[in-house]
Order: sequence, then structure tokens, then C-alpha cells
Amino acid sequence: MESSYPRKLFIECPACGISNMIDGFTPEKPVICNQCRERMIEPTLNETHSEILCEDCGLTLLLLKETEFVEGESTCRCGSTHLSLFEESTIAEDAEEAGAFDLEDESFEDKEDEDDGLSWIRSDSDLDHDEDYNDMFDRDPG
Repeated sequence: MESSYPRKLFIECPACGISNMIDGFTPEKPVICNQCRERMIEPTLNETHSEILCEDCGLTLLLLKETEFVEGESTCRCGSTHLSLFEESTIAEDAEEAGAFDLEDESFEDKEDEDDGLSWIRSDSDLDHDEDYNDMFDRDPG
């Protein structure tokens, strides 16, 4: 099994089912779905996904187990049918070794306790906003 990184990764989200293309995937970076914002690579990856490698373009596909795949008939986005299905993926194991699952999600409540004088919800109220917001789009830049 190829374990070289970075690699191009096509992954179906286990939460919402949308396909995501990740260019330059490395195991230490958490992979977040573009649609539902859920983490897609979990320690249980082998239970939910099958790993397939395109031998022509090098794209790694992580398809949900229920997604139909026929070796020799299914095609990659490059048009190749030279796809290899692996018994087990090492991606979750590589991510665990790299510490991708050790990242703690900091909740908003934890951030509220930090008194840095900034609010991530609102802009600085001390700024003078005399200009109408829509005027910015009406101006001719030329």
C-alpha cells in the first residue's frame, strides 16, 4: 500500500454524503467537509470507507462502503479503469500517528473566558462607519 504524502484525495463525507476533493492531503491536517463542516477522517475510517488508488493519476479515493465500486469497470475522474481496491486503509492510522485526532475543539465558552478585548462576532464598534455599505459596490473602480 502506498503511504506517500502529500497526496490528492477524493473523499465522500460520512455525515452528508457529498464528495470532497482535497489537494495536498497530509495525515496531520484534519479533513473537514466543504458542505456540513464535519470531520471526515476518523479512527473508524475502515468501517465506513474503502480506499481505492488510481494507478494512472495517483488519486486516492475514499468511498463510502455503500458506494458501488467494480474493479476493472469503475473509472477515476481521469478516465482510467486501473483502480486498486485496498483491503484496509492506513490513512486513519497515519493520521492518528501524526496527532490529527489529538486536536481538541475549543468551544466558544472557553474563548469567552479569554479577555483579549476582541470579539469574533462583531467588528470594532469604535470605528467610524459614515459610509453606506452599498455605496462601496456602486463606485466605478475605473
